[in-house]
Amino acid sequence: MAERVVVVTGVSAGVGRAVACQFGATGATLALMARGAAGLAGAAADVEAAGGRALVLPAAFAGLAAVTAAVVATVRGVDR
Repeated sequence: MAERVVVVTGVSAGVGRAVACQFGATGATLALMARGAAGLAGAAADVEAAGGRALVLPAAFAGLAAVTAAVVATVRGVDR
């Protein structure tokens, strides 16, 4: 999975954070998205501690424009 980019939303806590950590353990690059900056920072630390790379993207998906912006930021952030 080291060559993969995984987008995970809702990473501040719960299932989203657990999924992010599991993918991090595979060495994947993760685009971590959530509304809260504190939760994002903690998730990024957990992912990196597990062996993954974390791209932190504060996001609230209120419509198509927000989703599009998140995808663009992910592509730019992982340099692909």
